[in-house]
Amino acid sequence: WVVEIDKDPEEILADTHSKTRYRIRYAQKHGVEAGVVRGEDMRKYLDKFHELMSTTADRALFSLHPKKYYQVIFEDAVTNPDIELVFSKYEGKILAMYIILHYGDTTFYPLGGSSREHKELMPTYLTHWQAILEGQKRGKKLYNFGTVNVGDKVYNKMWEGITEFKTRFKGRILPYSDSYDIVGQPFWYFLYNFRKKIRPPVHKKAIKVD
Repeated sequence: WVVEIDKDPEEILADTHSKTRYRIRYAQKHGVEAGVVRGEDMRKYLDKFHELMSTTADRALFSLHPKKYYQVIFEDAVTNPDIELVFSKYEGKILAMYIILHYGDTTFYPLGGSSREHKELMPTYLTHWQAILEGQKRGKKLYNFGTVNVGDKVYNKMWEGITEFKTRFKGRILPYSDSYDIVGQPFWYFLYNFRKKIRPPVHKKAIKVD
């Protein structure tokens, strides 16, 4: 799901769903603050980011990479100005953090996590709005929210909540070709897939994004 952001911020906001505009403004009105961290400063937030990712993974029933995976991204950000961390906080406590990547004409949102504390203050809406503004400041044309359900062609019941959340930011579907695995270590690749097959099933339910 991609949103056109190469225009005035007020115009971008006006294009969003009325509930999204309301929730962004509600968060701002009730003292939620949004900001961005980049460069060397990102290293200070690795533990908090991983904590929020772990909380979100437990809530949404998905698996995380080892912490080292995220650490490499944060270390790369020290010398890569196209990696940033956007966040929202309330009374000094961080409620949501998203990694964003600026590449070509697009700002991408690949990773993020949020707390369930103060969810009534709508921090996730404000955090994405901050990410969109960072892309807009850099002159990017698109903000890429990532995967959403597309009818029967691409559908996952667990994505119902996040699809509703993302598509309330007025945009469009951007299709990609199928993805493929390039296997560099066949033995470990076999074990990885074998583990997925024998792993006990978990009860899955659609996650509602507030």
